[in-house]
Amino acid sequence: MVIASVAYDASVHSASAAGPAAATLVNDDSRASALRLDLSNNSPAGFNGVEIATVAFTLFREDLATPLTTAEAGALFDAVLLVADSTSTGLSGTYEPAIDVATAAWVPMAAITLDGAGLSTLTVTAAGLDASFVAAGSTRAFYIVFVTTQNASSKTPATFRVSLAPSSARLRDASGLLGQDFTPGAQVDTASFTVIAPALPPPATDWPYVSESSSPITGAITFYGEALLPIARAYVPSTDGTLVAVSTTGAPLWTFVTSPLTGLAVSPSEPQEEGGSVHLYFTGENGDVYKLRDDGGSVAQEWKTPLGARAVSIVNTAARLYIPTEDSKVHCLNRSDGQSCSGWTFSSAVTAPPAGTPSVDERATVATAWVGLEDGKIISLKTGDGTSNTTFVTGGPVKSSPYFDAYVASPDNALYITSTGGKIYAINSGNMTAMSGWLDYDTGSPIYSSPFLWTLGGTKYVFFGADNGRLYKLNAGTGALVWSFQAGGAIRSSPVLAPAGYMGLGAGEDYVYFGSDDGRIYGVNANTGQLRTGWPVTTGGPVRADPVADMDTRTISVGSADGRLYTIYVGP
Repeated sequence: MVIASVAYDASVHSASAAGPAAATLVNDDSRASALRLDLSNNSPAGFNGVEIATVAFTLFREDLATPLTTAEAGALFDAVLLVADSTSTGLSGTYEPAIDVATAAWVPMAAITLDGAGLSTLTVTAAGLDASFVAAGSTRAFYIVFVTTQNASSKTPATFRVSLAPSSARLRDASGLLGQDFTPGAQVDTASFTVIAPALPPPATDWPYVSESSSPITGAITFYGEALLPIARAYVPSTDGTLVAVSTTGAPLWTFVTSPLTGLAVSPSEPQEEGGSVHLYFTGENGDVYKLRDDGGSVAQEWKTPLGARAVSIVNTAARLYIPTEDSKVHCLNRSDGQSCSGWTFSSAVTAPPAGTPSVDERATVATAWVGLEDGKIISLKTGDGTSNTTFVTGGPVKSSPYFDAYVASPDNALYITSTGGKIYAINSGNMTAMSGWLDYDTGSPIYSSPFLWTLGGTKYVFFGADNGRLYKLNAGTGALVWSFQAGGAIRSSPVLAPAGYMGLGAGEDYVYFGSDDGRIYGVNANTGQLRTGWPVTTGGPVRADPVADMDTRTISVGSADGRLYTIYVGP
């Protein structure tokens, strides 16, 4: 026998770990990743893959000195999992419970024993699992996930920390199952995890609503609760191409399927009462614009207009729809028939794809729309014909919606804009120059979140989030920082403020709600910047949709990338 060629692989693989450096709140009856283990298969592409075989971890009390006992761990956790990061969807390097589902090891607490030092080992019992596999020439993340019990927050201790030394892992060749050498990184000791009882949906309801396909919900919902329909409802857009009407108890009322099927990634318009019926306008990823009539238990399409390019958003006024599209246009359609507005032109000032939702004021003394562009500009458009005469340039692409402080019918109100250049700007809406007395605030981090303005104690404040995970409250007149709150992930969800009086709460209990890429929904006191008791609430994926507050039911509702619409009671 003659072997023509032999390739010897002397590669040494590597393993490193990471965990949160700041204290983390974990919900009862949820899944939380305490540690991420990154395994690098350093063999050249085309060589054998490797598998993770075992990994050990140690559980401590908050002092990181006193080990948890088996009984204490059993009171906190139902199971411990070793889960692989999804390689096809979701955010790379971030644990998403509804997305990262490839499980290499699942061990119920009844089968886990901690030794006297709090040490336990997870073992991947089956060979050949995709969930434990790392291809040659690649790195894959794995998460050690703790599944909390339904009442873990009531146990003592309810706070724990985790330690992991990458050297405790064992790797094997995916072909011959032989042990593999690797270079381990440093030991990681996490900050504390405290289990809390989360804020809940209203009693006797079916929330969260779960879409049939579990496709991400990235657009904000809209509500209708007036007399023309017997049941109050929310309209839920889904990236699976459906628009669903859901009652305020979470029960589906009807489903509209786009044809041809196209994802709905942006919010529908506010429901409109026209001719004794309720109508809804929305647009799909393919640029089709729909007008629907809600008949209560069913829905009818009244017209559809194709725009030929992906729609970024839709906003309605008394008789018109304004729709920016990614082919660098802003369309104007008549609500009545879906035809182009008479005299409307496509302005040459739209020099890049628009972003966010335009701010529109059709009052005669204003008659202007403002929209951000991905080349960093904010432009004004005349609502009569679509022409533009003013532009403001920010320090980076604009990915959010401008906020127009339309307190009087004047062309010279304040316009607030955020930019991925990291700054928030306040400009005069008429001549588009810097607002007197305002100093642009620089977060040092890209901003995708749209600003939100509210008056507290007679002073106006502006709220927004950034990719550094901070929610900011600034004085809306000066740009001075009042406080910032640190979340566990980037904030691309635009905040909404629920005033205390509207929600039946006491003075000073005004709260700002927003989502984060860490998969949580946060509630923060708008006056103090302190986290509300029972928050954050954990979902199964990043929360980039904008929350919507409903004063009638005293709830906030927001969609998640896990395909669920969460509605949470925020009253007393």
